[in-house]
Amino acid sequence: MSDAIIESAKRILLAVLLFVLVVGTGAAGWFVLFENSPLPGVVPRNTRALTRKTNNFSYDMYARLMETHSQDDFVFSPFVLELGLLMLRSAANEETQAQITRLLYPGATADQANAREEDALALRRALPQLHLASRLWVQRDFDLPDSYLKIANQKFGVMPGLVDFKGAAEAARSKINRWIADRAATENILPPGAIDGLTQFLLTGAIHFESAWGSQFRVDQTEPGEFTLQTGSPISAQFMHNEDTFEYAERPGYKLIELPNEGGELTMLLVLPRDLAGLQPLEATLTPEVVAGWTASLTPRKVAVVLPRFSLEKVLSLPIVLNEMGITDAFHPMHADFSRLTGRRDIYLNSVIHKAALVVKENGGKRADHSMLKLMSDVGGRSAVFRANHPFIFLIRHKKTNTILLMGHLADPRA
Repeated sequence: MSDAIIESAKRILLAVLLFVLVVGTGAAGWFVLFENSPLPGVVPRNTRALTRKTNNFSYDMYARLMETHSQDDFVFSPFVLELGLLMLRSAANEETQAQITRLLYPGATADQANAREEDALALRRALPQLHLASRLWVQRDFDLPDSYLKIANQKFGVMPGLVDFKGAAEAARSKINRWIADRAATENILPPGAIDGLTQFLLTGAIHFESAWGSQFRVDQTEPGEFTLQTGSPISAQFMHNEDTFEYAERPGYKLIELPNEGGELTMLLVLPRDLAGLQPLEATLTPEVVAGWTASLTPRKVAVVLPRFSLEKVLSLPIVLNEMGITDAFHPMHADFSRLTGRRDIYLNSVIHKAALVVKENGGKRADHSMLKLMSDVGGRSAVFRANHPFIFLIRHKKTNTILLMGHLADPRA
């Protein structure tokens, strides 16, 4: 059957369906049908209250980290880092606490900062399926007040871990690694030499993300193909294939597609430059407003997706970056005030270690739906093609609150 005949049949069936809707619902029902379908980029009135107030923290941190990671695979979790810094904020006092608050929630009053903290903690509780873990670790010689331990347990579900950095640094490292591995399914957040006998106070945070797709990439359709590195060199990679209706957009310098995870609560937004030189200029533009514009431009369209199968992880030591971004007192022996944690100003933060791991493969929920009703929603042309065969940006977000769980870019699927 020719493509023209197929397109004509789809248009006729769509017209029949619309006629049935009008007759069956009447004019009032027809108005309601469209009144309940929001325009792209417009947040329905009944969901605006659920949207977390965003700020530039995620994107400012990303820009800083790109100064040293622009050429290699990269992933980090703004959400996990926010949760860890909130733990640190709860242990801090006076200017030490104020610096953390200003970085996370610039311009917020104390009440507003507390409300945003509760939003973050509520979202964490609402996503128990995520493999993530954050915790403060303290030299066991310090006597932590029961009042603080109770608050930490109530807020974060975990109290600071007491370890013997001073007398048994290697045993402390092993204990921390095991605790993280048990909860975040990622190994060795602390490599050998990461801590020593002078360590007293440490913040760790980790996430391992591997979620089923809402529309499945079938294993039997994965095949080798060519991926071009930023240097222009071609390599061989395993490419997954899927064709279904996705949120999609094309712009002069890049393409966008949003792939929902199973259940639709979480999504992966992919931003593919049209040429190799486009990745870094795109990353340089990342702001909440730009990403909001991207997501607002997406519309449903049938798309043939070709995506490399990959897994990547990154361990980051963040004291220098956090210091540059305004958290200075926490790392200073004379200025740090963690008196809520120890009852005295006798401890300062030695390091913040962050690890993010991402696995993208075929595991998925439903197979792509090629039924006639599904095809009818794609009237208007052939499938678009999203072929991610060179470096691209990804953002994994909680769609309802627009919270970025992970963000980064893939430079080499072999890594």
